Amino acid sequence: MFISWIKYHGRSADLARALSMDAVFIEGGSGNPIRRYLRQWQRTRAAIRDARPGSIIVMQPPLPALLAVISSARGRQAQVIGDLHTGALEDPKWRWAAGTILRILKRRGFAIVTNAPLAERVRKAGVETVVLHDLIPSWPADLSETFDDATLADLTSETFVLVPLAYANDEPVDALLQAARAAPGVRWVLTGKAPARVREAAPSTIRFTGYVTNEDYARLVHRAAVIAALTTREFTMQRVGYEALGAGRALITGDTRTLRDYFGASALYVRPDAESIAQGAEQALANRDTLAAAMAELREAKVEEEREGLAQLRAAVQLNSDGR
Repeated sequence: MFISWIKYHGRSADLARALSMDAVFIEGGSGNPIRRYLRQWQRTRAAIRDARPGSIIVMQPPLPALLAVISSARGRQAQVIGDLHTGALEDPKWRWAAGTILRILKRRGFAIVTNAPLAERVRKAGVETVVLHDLIPSWPADLSETFDDATLADLTSETFVLVPLAYANDEPVDALLQAARAAPGVRWVLTGKAPARVREAAPSTIRFTGYVTNEDYARLVHRAAVIAALTTREFTMQRVGYEALGAGRALITGDTRTLRDYFGASALYVRPDAESIAQGAEQALANRDTLAAAMAELREAKVEEEREGLAQLRAAVQLNSDGR
C-alpha cells in the first residue's frame, strides 16, 4: 500500500503502479489543520486495518502521516518505507521533523529519495536508502485535442511557456511576475490555484488556468513550446521537469547542482531573478526545437536508469517484507 495525504500525486501513483501496490490518497478536507490531520489519521488507520498490507510506503511530509502509519501497523510485521520528498528535509515548515522521520525509518524500514545528495544525508542517519527519481511519465496516445475546459480552447493556437505551480515557498513567483513584464513578447500559462495577490500583480501576458483535469494538463504539456520548472531549493527535483522529459519538451529550470546533474546540457538553467528567467524563456523559445530534441535523447538514457532503480526498490521491498 502506498499512502499519500494529498488529493493526488503523480509520483505516488506511478510508483504504486510499478510496485503493484494500492495507491491510497487521503484528503483531510477543509477547516482547522488539526481537525484535517485527525480525519486523515482515522482514514489511514481504517485503510491499513482493512487491507493489512505487508509493506506500506508513506509520502513524507507530513510527519503525522508517518505517525499514523506506525500507529496503525503497531503489533504487525509490516515494513514501513518513507518516500522522502525534498521538503521533508529542506522545507522550513517540516525541517524540524526530519530527525523524527529518520529515526522511525531506521527502526522500521527504509527511505526512498530522488537524488544522491539526499541519499547521502539520509544514510548518515543510519537509514537504508534507495535512490529513485520520479518515473518518466507516459502520456495517453489517444488524447483528444479538445480541452475539457472550453475556456482553454484558444491556447491551441498560441505559443506559450507553461509554468505549473503549487505556489510553494521555493518557487520564485514574484521574480516570475517581474520576468513577464521584462519579456512582453512571451506568453505565460500558469497552472494551480494562484493567490489573489499574484493574480492582481500579474501583467496581461500571464494566463491563469486554475486547477485543470489530468487530461487538460496533459494537453497543456504537449501544446507548450517551453515548460518551466522553477525552484530556489537545492536537492529539489520538480515533477514538471520529469513531465517535460516524458513529453520531449524544451525545459528551463533552476540553476542548482541537483538539476544540472540530472538534465545536463538538455535544459536551460536560470537563476531565481526576473532578468535570468526572462532571458531563459526568450532563449528557450528561440531554440525550442533543438532543446526538445535534446530532451527526447536524454529520455532514452533516463529510462534505463529508471529500470535499474525500480529493480533495486523491488528487491528492497521484497527482502524486508519476507522478514529477512
